[in-house]
Amino acid sequence: MGLKAKYLIYQIMMNSKVKSEFLQKLACCSEYAYREDTNFPIRNQMEDSHYYKDNCFEDGTACLFAVFDGHGGIDVVEYITKILPETFLRDFKQFNTLKPNEYFEQIFKKVDDQLKLVGAAEIGATCCLTLLRKEDNKRKCYIANLGDTRAVMNIDGKAVRMTVDHKGIDPEEQARVKREGGTIVRGRVMGQLAVTRAFGDLDLKTVGVSVKPDLKVQEITPQCKYIIMASDGLWDVVDDQKAVDITRGLKNSDEMTKELLQYALKNGSRDNISILIVMF
Repeated sequence: MGLKAKYLIYQIMMNSKVKSEFLQKLACCSEYAYREDTNFPIRNQMEDSHYYKDNCFEDGTACLFAVFDGHGGIDVVEYITKILPETFLRDFKQFNTLKPNEYFEQIFKKVDDQLKLVGAAEIGATCCLTLLRKEDNKRKCYIANLGDTRAVMNIDGKAVRMTVDHKGIDPEEQARVKREGGTIVRGRVMGQLAVTRAFGDLDLKTVGVSVKPDLKVQEITPQCKYIIMASDGLWDVVDDQKAVDITRGLKNSDEMTKELLQYALKNGSRDNISILIVMF
């Protein structure tokens, strides 16, 4: 075996390892954990990514979290992992002058427009972005998403979905795509893309693929225990309540991400898996 082939195998093996993070005592929450797996050999490249920044405004009021799921390659997911949080935090001063949904829509569109400069005709990424913020002696969670990167909150033991799965099999998304000049073939936009909203995929932006996020605002009460943000590598094999049931009773978010990851792998996930859990 030549050196080039050995190096390629080494890269795949390194990329397939489980990566994890576990941090405690954050500005707006008790702890946070992240865990990912390439799911090799079913997938030989990691196209998921994530972001976290504690005390993101440097005043002890907020934390920012995100999970990204690329498709068609890694270029878009790598770009938005860096640019979306930078743009969000830089322009946050607009947040108090706009309605929250308007602010998130503007930021997502601004980032998507920048992708025209780097080329993203047939490459894209879904996203779930969560801002946890102290406001007037309360804590609020702002959760914006594109595509099928999903967030589920444990509220007193009940799984409450915080995002909308934007997929070609959804009747409302099908109707919207058709209104915007596209068609759905075999559950895919123009027979190509399974998700109906995403960053990138510029060739399909004129036929119904949208970068407009859905936004959910949730006040954090004592009944709100934690939020699970994950790529569809998890949600393809576990429903919302099952994910909460698996994690309920474990001592910390690191154990929770580990248990969910193992469950996804054992139950036939065929995609990259990324799981981020924030304990309130």
